Amino acid sequence: MLTDVELTEPPAEWEVEEAEDSPVEDTRGGPEVFSFSRFWESQLRVRYHRADLYLVLAIIVAIFTMAWVLWATPAAGAHGKPRLSPWERTLVGLGLAEESAPVKPTYRGNPNVRVWVDPHTALYYCPGEEQYGKTPDGRYSSQREAQMDRFEPSARAACE
Repeated sequence: MLTDVELTEPPAEWEVEEAEDSPVEDTRGGPEVFSFSRFWESQLRVRYHRADLYLVLAIIVAIFTMAWVLWATPAAGAHGKPRLSPWERTLVGLGLAEESAPVKPTYRGNPNVRVWVDPHTALYYCPGEEQYGKTPDGRYSSQREAQMDRFEPSARAACE
C-alpha cells in the first residue's frame, strides 16, 4: 500500500554553497544539496601503482622471515634437547615427522680390557682373536676408549 509522501526542503545545514570555479554543476537548477552517495563515490576512489603492491609484498615477506628466525631460535634453557633445523621443526610441528630421542651410546663389557683397534675397518679385537695385534696401522686401547671412539667389536660382542 503506497501513500503520498510530501517532499520538503532539506535542513539549511545540508546546503552547500557552490563556488564559481566548482567543477560540479547542479542539473536541477537549484542549490546543490549534500549527498552521501556523491561524497562516497568522489572520496573513496582508491588508486595504487604496481610499486605499492611490491611494497606490501616486501613487508609481508620481511615479517614472515623475522617470525621464522625467532621461531627457529632455541629458547633459553633448551640445551638438553637436540637442535633441529627450521625445516625439521616445521615438519614436526605439522605432524609429518617425530622428534627422535637422543641416542646414548651403551658401553658393554669390561671397560678396562686392552683391545686392538683397527682404524681402517672401525673394529676392535679382543685378546685371543685372530687379528689381535696384527692389522697394519692398528693400536692398543682400552675397550671403553674404543667404544667412545665408535669402534665396533669384531665378534659383534663386547670383550669380557
